[in-house]
Amino acid sequence: MARELLLEIGCEEIPAGMIPDALSWLAANLAQSLEKNQLAAGEPWTAATPRRLTVCLPGVPETQPDREEEILGPAASIGLDASGAFTKAALGFAKKQGASADQLRVVETSKGAYVGFRKQIAGRPAAEVLREVLPTLIAGIPFPKTMYWRADKFRFVRPIRNILCLLGGAVVPFEVAGIASSGWTFGHRFLGRAGIPVQSLADYRQALADNRVLVDAGE
Repeated sequence: MARELLLEIGCEEIPAGMIPDALSWLAANLAQSLEKNQLAAGEPWTAATPRRLTVCLPGVPETQPDREEEILGPAASIGLDASGAFTKAALGFAKKQGASADQLRVVETSKGAYVGFRKQIAGRPAAEVLREVLPTLIAGIPFPKTMYWRADKFRFVRPIRNILCLLGGAVVPFEVAGIASSGWTFGHRFLGRAGIPVQSLADYRQALADNRVLVDAGE
């Protein structure tokens, strides 16, 4: 089942000239990270204001596909005895990997023969992968100039104040610069309100419009 991923990084005013490149980098690298993790999604939708960078990707798979992986152990010269039976080294390798002796086989590689087995690996949930990917991705957005405002000297273009991250309407939990992700966005500083709950991109755009923010530059 495919789901919509909505990410908004809310911060203090970003210099206008720095927004386009940062937003383009964020969208492209988020899409590439998902594809690399076998969670390829649809075309990203992007938007920005001086106080937010927003990316939405439709069609994110709920989980990675299951896969098989060849796990190699000792060389065949060590893993097999003169009669062709598996040695203690091969059996110890199998036990350590949680495999049974009857799963072992000789695998020919470009570097020679090894004892190994085919391991079934269940796909991970998309939310779990995103929890690992997003903090590093956000911290890595390239800006011509950055600043720090925390004791740990985390650097970003301006202080981060809010992170909205939803996958299929559910919060993807992670933290960047002491800010925990949530299902909330914020409106115009003077004419709107903060702490606005949203569930989807359509909901997000309407909530912002109701709070005096047109997030789509084209509009």
